Amino acid sequence: MPTIKDIAKHAKVSHGTVSNVLNNRGNVSVEKINLVKKSIEELGYKVNLQAKNLRQGKTNQVAIIIPRLDIKRYVDVYIAINTILSKKGYDVTIHCSNDSIEEEKILLNSISASNPTAIVIVSVSSNITYIENEDVTIFFALKNVKNRPANSCYVGFDYYKIGEDLAKKAIDEGASNVACFCGMPTNISDKLFYKGCFETLEKNGVKCKDFFSETAIIHQKAFKIAMKYNKYDSIITLGEERALNLCDALNIVNDEYSQKIYCASSKTYVNKSCFDKYVLNYKYCASIIANKIIEKDNKDEIIDCDGFENSLSDIKVTDLKKQINFLASQSPTSEALTYLVPKFTKKTGIKVKIIKYPYQELYNKVKNSYNTKAYDIIRMDMAWLSKLGHKIYSPLDLSSYPYKNIKENLVDSIPNNYFYSKDKIYALPFDTSAQLLYYRRDLFEDSLIKRDFFEKTKKQLNVPTTYEEFDYIAKYFTKSYNQNSPTKFGTSMIKGSSVAIACEVLPRIKAKGISIFDSNGKVKINTKQVKDTILEFFELSKYTSEGQYSWWQNSIEEFANEEIAMTIVFGNHASRLVESQKSELINKIGFATIPGGRPMLGGGVIGISKNTKKQKEIDTFLRWVYSKEITDHVNYLGGYISSKNINSNLDAINLYPWITGIENSFECGWRYSKKVKGEFDEFEFEQIFGTTLSAIVSGLLDIDEGLSEAQRAIDIQFNQL
Repeated sequence: MPTIKDIAKHAKVSHGTVSNVLNNRGNVSVEKINLVKKSIEELGYKVNLQAKNLRQGKTNQVAIIIPRLDIKRYVDVYIAINTILSKKGYDVTIHCSNDSIEEEKILLNSISASNPTAIVIVSVSSNITYIENEDVTIFFALKNVKNRPANSCYVGFDYYKIGEDLAKKAIDEGASNVACFCGMPTNISDKLFYKGCFETLEKNGVKCKDFFSETAIIHQKAFKIAMKYNKYDSIITLGEERALNLCDALNIVNDEYSQKIYCASSKTYVNKSCFDKYVLNYKYCASIIANKIIEKDNKDEIIDCDGFENSLSDIKVTDLKKQINFLASQSPTSEALTYLVPKFTKKTGIKVKIIKYPYQELYNKVKNSYNTKAYDIIRMDMAWLSKLGHKIYSPLDLSSYPYKNIKENLVDSIPNNYFYSKDKIYALPFDTSAQLLYYRRDLFEDSLIKRDFFEKTKKQLNVPTTYEEFDYIAKYFTKSYNQNSPTKFGTSMIKGSSVAIACEVLPRIKAKGISIFDSNGKVKINTKQVKDTILEFFELSKYTSEGQYSWWQNSIEEFANEEIAMTIVFGNHASRLVESQKSELINKIGFATIPGGRPMLGGGVIGISKNTKKQKEIDTFLRWVYSKEITDHVNYLGGYISSKNINSNLDAINLYPWITGIENSFECGWRYSKKVKGEFDEFEFEQIFGTTLSAIVSGLLDIDEGLSEAQRAIDIQFNQL
């Protein structure tokens, strides 16, 4: 095995230079970094992480011990913890005890002897008496135990309540003789689950028979229950592997079985229609443990359950069979709903037709929808709401059912711009959004690129927080200005859309504290301050492609194809960054608040057409759309519907981490400017301003001519001249 000394000799550099390169220190020249990297590759050097951590006085090792590798909830624990901790520099390892207390004992003591940062264990035992090193921090996940060491905590669920909730559901649905199928009563969690189930059923005069089994023999036990299929009308289980084995056994024994199966199951996006699923979000539970490790917090914590997944469990197929017509935009959110509405129709009998149009065409359809009965639900851009909402939508009472519940489940920080038109509530936030900066994290963290950037600019390569920083970083990442650039261009520019280009320039104006209103409340853009800002923006066009792109989708494609290093787009479009067939950017994308810190708000709202006669059907549909189950599905499929539960949807966050950034941007974001006198139509202003910007950047008008022309149009439209 080659050593650092060998690399230094081979590269003809000092030992310290090699160390600096290996530790990503930025005080080494590009030439020497290349020499060291070449030597590392030729000699086949591998970093010994354990030795490195010991030299630095830390282990940063976290060991996870689980009973089996073929049970989803245990693997979920590892995936969630590893995903979070590996990004923080922890070395996470997984170990399997094979459902053996003896193997668990050996693993615990051998791992704890190396003084790891923490051990996370889903224990096989119910009584831990065999830990030799009691100084190590141990997190007992999912299953609590007796005689825990002092430096430990339990993070999991209230299993008594889970059993109680499943029993109540069975009772509500007419159960009279129930089988409870769970793990051995020597396990504290299974014992509590059975106790909650049994006591609740007994209290309500319902018979309950216990069926306990080790994980290894659940298939055999499932058949024993199935052979008595005519005895039990309901079966309550803990763990989807038990429920699935039951379904298989019942199908074989009697393919016309009528038993209801209720299962406390891990979160999954696959529909297991053979049982009613009560969701335990094991990944979210594990994420709590990961954050406790980072924050050095070892207090016990009980995690809330998601509960029964069926978002319309109390809805029966009724005479509500009218078709709802939903006018929507072409977006990831409407696409996701298209996949999901057949499930809604199957449950309720209500058909939903989603009619999708691109942005400008949708605007024309929405603007003219006040005199048609063609649409029942209408999605409009939030920038149109103040002008069009009261003309097209029926008012909403957010204190009435189901709108009160919908409002309570929305993120609190969503501004009133997504609800109000003419000082009344007409809309619900739908695919809410804000501008975010997306950048190639792999490039910004590359030591060679960082050093090269410093040598060329005498500045550090950091995520830009000002437009000045953004512009010179864009120049660096443009091939025509820097032959070493790994990308063709630094950023993107939407030149062919008036609204899109206005949305790129207006945050620059806002970041400088420039008002578009004068002291008399008149709209003024033909000023030196605005002109200087536009000139700075047009300088950026040198660092973008020459394509006359008409929408953010084009910027997203450039980024996904690794042609640009940074882009600013609205978050509700950004899932396509990783969904493009050519994209290899999963886990390489960074995101931040846009330079200047004043992002524009965007995305859409939905409301009920004044002309519809289908209020009951619409209420049912909207209740379904905003349920936790469906918002989770939409967000995982690449759409975005704001929800207070977004942070527990780790699958969606791992794929699209910026969705948490959208919520944070609401507080510093803006869209509507306030005019001192008279009404101000923000969207109309953006169209006038953007049309001028497009003409100037395309060379059709010079900047003075363009601003004069735009000011004349604005005077007529807004200044009553």
